[in-house]
Amino acid sequence: MSLHPTAIDNATVQQIIALFNSLSTQSARRAAYWGILDELNSPEWGDVRTHIKQRTFQKDILGESLPEIILQIVQYLSVSDLYVLQRVSRRWHSLLSSDSTRRTLYRLWTNESSAHLRAADFTRYAQRRIRLERGQPAAYEPRSIVLHHRTLGGGRADFNSYDIPSPATLAYAHGRYAWLRQPDVLVIDNIRNSTRQQLCTENRDRFQLVGISSSVVVAISTRAYCHVWSLGAEEHAWFRIPSSNVTGFAVRDITVAVAYRGSTLTESGERIDRDSVVYWDMRSRAAHTIENVPQVALLDLYPAKKSLIIVHVERQETYQVCVRKYSMDGQGQAYTQRSYASLKIPRDWSFETLSRSWDKSHHRFAVFFVQSPLDGTATRSFQWVIAAYDPQMDEVALHKFNWNDKPYHFLRAAVVDRNLLYYLREDHGSPALWISDLSAQPPHRATRAMFASYQEAGGFLLGDREFVLLAHQTGIQVWFFDDDPSVKKADFAAGPQDLMVPSRNLGAMS
Repeated sequence: MSLHPTAIDNATVQQIIALFNSLSTQSARRAAYWGILDELNSPEWGDVRTHIKQRTFQKDILGESLPEIILQIVQYLSVSDLYVLQRVSRRWHSLLSSDSTRRTLYRLWTNESSAHLRAADFTRYAQRRIRLERGQPAAYEPRSIVLHHRTLGGGRADFNSYDIPSPATLAYAHGRYAWLRQPDVLVIDNIRNSTRQQLCTENRDRFQLVGISSSVVVAISTRAYCHVWSLGAEEHAWFRIPSSNVTGFAVRDITVAVAYRGSTLTESGERIDRDSVVYWDMRSRAAHTIENVPQVALLDLYPAKKSLIIVHVERQETYQVCVRKYSMDGQGQAYTQRSYASLKIPRDWSFETLSRSWDKSHHRFAVFFVQSPLDGTATRSFQWVIAAYDPQMDEVALHKFNWNDKPYHFLRAAVVDRNLLYYLREDHGSPALWISDLSAQPPHRATRAMFASYQEAGGFLLGDREFVLLAHQTGIQVWFFDDDPSVKKADFAAGPQDLMVPSRNLGAMS
């Protein structure tokens, strides 16, 4: 019984394919298919061309991956990346919008629990973060908030001149900003409901440094007293700082930390300057001193774990910008929890902590200057670095600037969210708002829809993920980044309701 010709051809085809697959080198396989292509006639070439056009060489790696692999991939995405990739296909939109993806990314981006995260909450956060990354606030007009007028003779107000707070006497946190209306009068303005509260001490202590958190407002007096008011209950307490030479200042939640420099005598009679820190919280109203800490470049707090953070510089074989964390126990004892270097600079380079030499009352972040040595070349490389602590992520971010990116004044910048720093630079002779984004390339870019309403240098920025403030010679501009219907859009120019609250001395710690 003879085989049908078709069957013989099919067997031959299978044999040819098997022989081709048995070729072990790429060169042999290439020689085989080139040889076959050379034997084709014109109609067969047309058939091959049609088949190639129908063949896709793309593979949906994300769509065909296991859920566990997808969660690993999305951890490397930014908020903007996520929303761009969701538009690729319906499959990708479904995967990148799943509850597990949202919970993973929210926990990664915010360091907050996502167990009960709602889709609406995630969307609100993501939209706000994208606005911050672009410098494109929500659809509200910036408003000018007149601070106050200087007083002329006879108690008359000079409406052409203003006392502008400095970064040391104007602080912002969580929708409120505190400033000194007079040296002995502290004002707290609430952006959300346009209300104002005024505070003073019974003996009208004069203040020189102001701080605020979500729970308390703090003012350090010229006599080295630290006054603390609870924003909710209007309770007042104070503690004494051993020295008026303040080198660090931080306020988070109900906790206050103040670093100061004092002198000690060695056995040989040599006087040595050393930094120490007073740690205080509103709940216990007890002040604890941590002595002989490293020379403070930046002081901050991590209330969630009762930790104290000190950024300092060590000079060994290299210059090192180090982060040291202290854990505070219930008795006020400090234990070194962790110490690590976040930046290393060769010893033969120039290195300087500028923030302390520029302004001793500046404590929001540290500024370093790095310059390479002269090595026979015509140019030297140099860089400015802003080191800022993020208490939500419990990490120190390093924003780096070269000559083309640098602000016109580094101390007037503001850290608004994770890896995001807003700063002012000069563009065509006028101040402009720029963004340093550590997760973007390039990291520096101008804001899309934020413009300074003044022309002279001298303004400074404050803010967070909800509001960004620009204080200048005519008041404060406020940009909203959250579509929160509870926020009143009233203009402070007419003056919010004033409420003078005298202090009730509820505790004093020596």
